[in-house]
Amino acid sequence: AAGGGKVMMVQPWLRNAEEIADLAKDSLITFRVVTCMNEAGEPEVTLAMLRLLAKLEPAWRNLADEEYAAPIDLSTGRLGPVRGDDFHTVPIHMAVHPATGAAVEGRVLAGWPALRDVALKAHAAFPHRVVIGWDIALTPQGPVVLEGNSNFDVMFLQRVHMQPLGLTRLGDLMRFHMADHGSLPLSSASAT
Repeated sequence: AAGGGKVMMVQPWLRNAEEIADLAKDSLITFRVVTCMNEAGEPEVTLAMLRLLAKLEPAWRNLADEEYAAPIDLSTGRLGPVRGDDFHTVPIHMAVHPATGAAVEGRVLAGWPALRDVALKAHAAFPHRVVIGWDIALTPQGPVVLEGNSNFDVMFLQRVHMQPLGLTRLGDLMRFHMADHGSLPLSSASAT
């Protein structure tokens, strides 16, 4: 045991892949990739966004928000505009990074297929979970799963994608699972 007799766990210091390195100085960029079991009982990627954590960048303390994100087109890996995580910054659609000025909107992630594939493989290891929000880093060695979340901030996902989850593929699959298992009604047509 190192460190004065205490057990320690040492992990590698992860760095951002070259294609996204201009979007952070000190922090590890994460991708939130939401997977849901589909009608065939297989994991499916339903939503994704690139996250920029200003709160982890000492030089960015003057930004109006602590977290920003850009939606990812699931078929192409193309990034949409950057939006903030609160009601003051979400209406502002930025084509460039709010601190570095690097182009974001329209950027196509070459690493998107690998990010998508690792999220699907990770969810396959937990088939008892219907929906998981994965935090994944894109490093020079490829994607690294950091964690899977059952509570994955659906409010921010809706703000970044500018639509309610009910209008997304995730909404379709959640309705399927609720109807299939009879856990919740599809509508609230109760009159009181």
